[in-house]
Amino acid sequence: MRPNKAKGGRFSHLALRIIYKLAMVLRLLNVNILRLCLKKWRVMQLVLEKMHKYDFIKFLGTAGARFVVSRQLRASGGIWFALGGEQILVDPGPGSLGHSYPFWHEYASRKTASVGP
Repeated sequence: MRPNKAKGGRFSHLALRIIYKLAMVLRLLNVNILRLCLKKWRVMQLVLEKMHKYDFIKFLGTAGARFVVSRQLRASGGIWFALGGEQILVDPGPGSLGHSYPFWHEYASRKTASVGP
């Protein structure tokens, strides 16, 4: 009668060694992934610390197709953002001035750098 290799012997020892080595590799990978995440987090903190205090992104409206805009189902104002003191208004739609009016008092002293179609 042949011995059952699944219940002991050389086969199970080899399987345990493979599982152990895989666990060690995964542990090293997890440590490296954790280090990479911490490094990226530190870089992100430095970027956020150096940001201009008036940097922002405001979505004035994301209307969609023509019929949505014409029926005024959703606003269509584009995206208004400021980076490093320069303001950029991207894709201003029909509702751009109306939706940006509440924010003009905060940013009236600065000028808009560019307007994109």
